[in-house]
Amino acid sequence: MLFAWRFITVMLVALSMALSFCHLMEMPPRLRWEPSLWMAATTFGGLYHLFGRIGAVIDVGAVIASMVLVFLVRKRRPAFQLTLGAASLMVLGLAVWFAFVAPMN
Repeated sequence: MLFAWRFITVMLVALSMALSFCHLMEMPPRLRWEPSLWMAATTFGGLYHLFGRIGAVIDVGAVIASMVLVFLVRKRRPAFQLTLGAASLMVLGLAVWFAFVAPMN
């Protein structure tokens, strides 16, 4: 069971990071766009529609899976400390998103 939960956690965290990396890679060309094109692509074109629906589930799922994994490895000292650090960073990342990005959306 622990192996399966580790796999699920790693996959969710990887997908979460992939969404963030996608935003990073598209930013340089988009910064050169006219404001009207930016609005047309993001708001009216629905470019980020699935980011909000599926991405939110992936991000929250990654945080929850990380916290469950911390509980599952609580008696394994090196694994516990590293997993707790990773889960803490996932929670911090989601908190930063809610503090800075969500108000702009």
